[in-house]
Amino acid sequence: MSMKTLLSNKLKWVAIAVIGLGYLAFDSLVIVNEGQQAVISQFGSPVKVVNTAGLMFKLPTPVQSVTHIDSRAQVLSLQHNEYGTADRSNLVIENFLVWEIADPIRYLTSVGNKDVASTRLAALANAEVGIAISSVNLPTLFGMTEEDKTVKVLFEQITEQLDAKSRRELGIKVTTLRAKRLGFPIQSLAAIYNRMESEWQHLEKKYLAEGEEEAAGIRAETNRLVSKIEAEAYREGQVIRGESEAQAAAIYAKAYEENEEYFTFSRYMEAYEKVLKDNATLILPTDLPLFKQLFDAPEVKK
Repeated sequence: MSMKTLLSNKLKWVAIAVIGLGYLAFDSLVIVNEGQQAVISQFGSPVKVVNTAGLMFKLPTPVQSVTHIDSRAQVLSLQHNEYGTADRSNLVIENFLVWEIADPIRYLTSVGNKDVASTRLAALANAEVGIAISSVNLPTLFGMTEEDKTVKVLFEQITEQLDAKSRRELGIKVTTLRAKRLGFPIQSLAAIYNRMESEWQHLEKKYLAEGEEEAAGIRAETNRLVSKIEAEAYREGQVIRGESEAQAAAIYAKAYEENEEYFTFSRYMEAYEKVLKDNATLILPTDLPLFKQLFDAPEVKK
């Protein structure tokens, strides 16, 4: 074998080694993008989860392999289903749920991909909704009292139960399960409307009774205040009247003491005003003391 042949074979093996090493180096690199998680499996069994974006290394295939999964929230719309309530009413509900992968290893070992996960989640969700709906009466879903288990409260409870079960069985976290659309048969609508009407009437009577009670209290308090104010005003008026009459009596007494004749004259004038009014005709002797002021000349003091 010539030197040229040996050199050619050597270069060939070097090239093969470089290519092999390059392939192994490339195969050992793992790129994790934002919104992704990477699961490293060793001989087919998941052993490690990478949930931060960036570059990492693994052992070459077939020793270790990598599976990328989407870690973002997913929305799953469910087909409408008809459910029976505790009072044997039919209710048609179309639901949707929001989910994301909570345990990547359990997710891969139990479902493996998004299509299977959607099918399993839909089955679990429909089962949980059916169990919950069958435990309540239809009118209470649209009730207005604290005791009623309304649609909102019921689906919050269903979400918690579904989340716990899906985490345990599928490695999936359910953040939201809500009713997107509800349909009712005519008889169910009639029951709802009757219940709502009776509840509104009950509230109306309650509010009217509370208003009447409040108004009666206000009227009673107002009457009490009015009576109190009137009593105080009457008392003060009587005090003022008494003081005024006392002052008037004192003034009259003082005036009488200072000018007895004028006081007598004024009293006579007042008597004339009362007796000789409205064209009254009296036949009386003129020597009565009452007419002294009319027929006798006033005395002039010297």
